[in-house]
This record gives sequence, structure tokens and C-alpha cells, in this order.
Amino acid sequence: MRAVILATLFIFLWTAQGFCASFNFKASENNLVKDMERVVFTFTYDPEDGEPADKLEIRLDYYGDRENYKTWEFEPQPGTTLEHTYTMVYEKAGYFDAEATFFLTWEDENGETETDSEDLGPVRINVANWKFSADGTLGCIESTPAVSGDGRTVYVGSEDGNLYAVYTRQGYKKWLFSTNGPVSASPALDAEGNIYFGSEDGHVYCLEPEAGAMNWQFPAAGQPGRGHFFSSPALDEDANNLYIGSADNFLYALSMDNGETKWQFRTDAKIISSPVIGHDQTIYIGSLDGFLYALNPDGSEKWRYDAGCRIEASPALDQDGSIYVGTSGFRGEVNDHNGLHAITLTGKKKWFKKNINGFPAAPIITEPGIVVVGSYNNNLHGINRSGKRFKRYSTFSDDLVSSPAFGTYDYIYAGSKDGSFIGHELRKFDQGDKRELWKYQLPHPITASSPVIDSGFLYFGTCDYDHGALFSLFGSEGGKNAPFVESSPDSPWPHARNGSANTGKTSFTPETIAPAITSTNPAPGAEDLNLERKSISATFSMPMEPSSIYRPPMPENDDEGFYGFTVEPFEAPEEDFAISWNEEKTRFTLTLPEDVSFEPDTEYTASILSRAHAEGDKERSILYTYDWNFSNPDDKGPSNAHDAWSCFVSTLFE
Repeated sequence: MRAVILATLFIFLWTAQGFCASFNFKASENNLVKDMERVVFTFTYDPEDGEPADKLEIRLDYYGDRENYKTWEFEPQPGTTLEHTYTMVYEKAGYFDAEATFFLTWEDENGETETDSEDLGPVRINVANWKFSADGTLGCIESTPAVSGDGRTVYVGSEDGNLYAVYTRQGYKKWLFSTNGPVSASPALDAEGNIYFGSEDGHVYCLEPEAGAMNWQFPAAGQPGRGHFFSSPALDEDANNLYIGSADNFLYALSMDNGETKWQFRTDAKIISSPVIGHDQTIYIGSLDGFLYALNPDGSEKWRYDAGCRIEASPALDQDGSIYVGTSGFRGEVNDHNGLHAITLTGKKKWFKKNINGFPAAPIITEPGIVVVGSYNNNLHGINRSGKRFKRYSTFSDDLVSSPAFGTYDYIYAGSKDGSFIGHELRKFDQGDKRELWKYQLPHPITASSPVIDSGFLYFGTCDYDHGALFSLFGSEGGKNAPFVESSPDSPWPHARNGSANTGKTSFTPETIAPAITSTNPAPGAEDLNLERKSISATFSMPMEPSSIYRPPMPENDDEGFYGFTVEPFEAPEEDFAISWNEEKTRFTLTLPEDVSFEPDTEYTASILSRAHAEGDKERSILYTYDWNFSNPDDKGPSNAHDAWSCFVSTLFE
């Protein structure tokens, strides 16, 4: 075991009688594997000027729990230094803070027995469930692991050109499959356990799970080696399709049965981002040409969104079909176009949060609706669905180029190139609390390998030049009463590639997708409002319940008026305004009364409240209150004078 000095604690103790001594407590290793590797604690007692102690007792609390102690007693010889070592194996995964207490006993000048003590520590010991390094020959791991449906096997690619199958219980190799190039992308698993992945040798492979035998292989563009695959596959088993991007600028659609090409779509630059699949089988793929493309299942283009900068990582899909994707410059180059984009399912911009350092990894979406993403400037960012800044977690000392993961109990996990792997409670993240709940300090960087949570454990890889390891860590803070952490079942997108099988497909269906606002008139941010217009409208992605927006005045209805919609700064009797719907109930129009008009040089804010819900289905409401502004600041158009009562009361049911 390679000895790494974690900490040396050196303290001098002076007593009232002039007794002086120094103590040294150190650990030989701070990264261990449970039941396998050992840590050596060294205790040193060095009497200084004055009389030495008659008796020295060392008490080691090696779990830091005030319960598990190891105690030694010594009679130190005058004028000599006492050194003692203790070796132990940790049988539990997690982290532990070892502490030592030195008790000294001596006889003072009056013959009275004196006792004093000094606490040293804590020394943190990180204990992994296991690590797999293929006897030290494993190459750098930038691939995100995938876990089999039964939880017994984890699959991961390596820069050494192999795909490895590893038993999750003990971390032993099950089999490996060799390609002729690095495997930096993530494997994806279908319902039968078959493994699909691309290699930088220009091939896509399909393997069976038992022994890793090859079912089929596909060469990009029919020519081996022409297109390197840095992209991870997305699987649509309903359509029997696999989608994967290539460095030859193409997105390929392959048959999952035999790898034959169904269609291919060309972009204007390399594709190193990985595709994802929406609830309606739309395929979303980013390219280094700066566009996010939405494609129909037949390969035809649905729309494209200009992100203004390179897209290197996968998008994340929300419950209402919204798409979140980050942009970044080449190798972290600072750029004003770097940031996080929120895009509607019709390809329109919802909002953009600039971060000049860029977001090289895929975002995730937590169950409370916070989009979390790591950046090149050492930070983990949280932004809510409406695009308002949430918080920034900044205790890392190097870039976060892999995605975080979101687990039960609102735990966020993220790794950095500084080798730190941190667990944090989302609630404290919200409050700006910088103290981590859980930290494992690795001796090697965590680069592009994103953590996956499965059966209470976290799996991810490290990369140190040509060498790496696959780690399994206990997914909690390590205490004896620690909760059992799983991937959050309520999150729309808890991991990179969504689930632990890395399929890249949303778990929502057309029957469970949430409503979304697809367009408004005036458009968000419009500054050329025609002051003569008499209406505004909003269009939804599905039929809506009209009464969740407006309840017409009726004698027997106390719950009447504008229930889920507001416009400010209108303040007037509600009966003066009218709401009408199209036949499909997907678009409503607010019409102003005759004596009310839009004012020049005024900014209006329209809001559709989150209580607005799908027709007959209160459980399927929009995910957040949707706001948009419009104005005519240049004082264009005719005067709109009207009396003080021609307003719209917009805040009834608070």
C-alpha cells in the first residue's frame, strides 16, 4: 500500500509544574478499501525539559463515535522518546474521523499524583466499498458507469480500449471486451441487459451481458476509423432505435437488433455531445457547431436552436419537455456565450444564464425543480426552473467537468478534478451552507466520469494521465444511523443520461408529461408592443382546464374571476375583461375592455400561475409560475388615457 501522509498533529503540553512534552499523531493513508487495505497510526511522545511522565495512556477512537476505543498503557523511560504504531483494517465503507487522546500521569514535588490529557485529531479516513483498477493496468476512466437491472454488474469504458464488466458486490472483474481505441463514452443498457457503446476506433458495439460476446458492430459511415465515437448512445426500445453522434459530424440511427443504419443526420461540426430522447420520441442532439437540434424519429429536422457556442455535453429533459443544455468554449476558454440555456419543446428560448467559464458537463434536475450543473470555474450551480439564480456551491478547488447526481433525502453528489467527491444536502445548498455533508478525498482527479447511484452505492471513475480506477462508495455520510440513499425516483433527470442504465430517454410518457407554455403573444421580452392591440394570448402544449385560468362570474360560484392568470400593472374590475379559448382548449386570449388600453413607456408582466393544470387533471399542473414581460418604451402609438378604474385586478386568490 502506498503511504500517503494525511495529517501530522504536533502539540506541546505544559503543566503547572513546568512539565513539558510534545505529541505526534499521524496516519499513513487516507484512502482505503474496506476489508482489504490497512491504515497505520503512529503515536509519538517526546518529553522536553523537565521530568517525564510516569505513565502514558493512548486512547484511539478510530470511528470518531466515542464508542469504539483502542487503549494502550506505557511506562516511558526517562529521557527517551516513545513511539508506537497501530495497524487496523476498516470493515465499513464511508468516512471516519480518527481521534487520539494522550493521558499523562506523574508525581509532583509533593508526592501527589497529577493527571493531564491532550486530545489530538481528527484525522479523516476515507473508506471505499471497493475500487477496481485491473491490477494497476486500468486506463483513465472518463466513461460514466451503467448498472445492470439486477444491480449485480457495473459496466464502464476505459481509455485502455476496453469495456469492463465488474461485479458490484466485491469489485471483481467479470469480463472485458477489447476494442481498437479508447472507450471514453458511456455504455447504455436495454431491458434485456445488452450493452451498447461506441469506441474511438470508429465502431459502435452491442454485447450480450453474460460473457461480453459481441452481438454486432457498426462502423461509422461504413468505413472503419472514419468517425470516432465520443458520444454515448440513446436507446428508444419502443422504436427499436439507437441514436449516437460521431466525430464525422453525423448523428446515426441504428437498429438495436443488428446495427444496420436506419438514417443519418449531418451537422456542421463534430458531435461529442450525447443525444437524449423526449416523451414524444423527439431526439435532441448538440453539436460543436453551436446548435441544439430536435429531430423527428424518421430523422427529419423539427427545429434547431442557436446556442451561440459549442455544445459538448448532453441536454437534460424536464417533466414538461423543457430542455436544459450548457455551452462552453474549447478547453474552458472564457466566452460571453458560455452558459446554461433553457429551451421550450418548440425550440424557443425560455432563458439563458451566462457563465463565462462555461458548463462542460450535462445538467441534472432535482425533484424540487432546481437545475444543477458544474462549471469550469470550480463551482456547482443551482438555478430554478424560472431562470432565477439559486445558489453556488464553491468549496471545490478545481473544475467540475462531470455531472452531479441527485439522490433520496435531497442529497447532491459531485466530483471534481481536485479529487474531492462531495455529498451535500440540497436544503443547505439552498441556504448557501458551505459545509459538506459527506466528503471522500481521492488521490486522483475525477474528470468526465459522472456518478451513478444504485442500491445505496455510488459508482464513478477517476483519471490520472494513463491510469484510472472505478470506485464504489457508500452513498451516505457513513454514520451508523445513515439513511439508505437511492437515485431520486421523483426527479425528472437525476443523473447524467437520466437513469443508471444510461438510456438517455425521459421516464415520462405523453400521458404523464406536464403542461408547458409553448408560445405567447406578445412574445417574452417584446419591446415593440402595438398600443392599439386589445388582447394577449398564451398557448399550451396540451388541452387545459379553463377554470384553472378563469372562472366566469356565477351567482352560485364564490371562486370566480382570474384564478390562474395575472397582468400587471392593470388594476380594475375583473368583469370588464374577457377570456376566450380555442376549440382545442390549448390557447386562451385575454381581451381588454373598450376603455382600457396599453400605455406607452410601461412594462407589463403577465403571469400564468402554477395552479393552471391540464384538462380534468389537477395533478398535471404547469411546473412553475410562468412570467413574461412586454413593453413599448419608445413612446410609440396613440395616447391611451383612461379613468383610474379601467384596471385589471390580478391578485385574487393568494
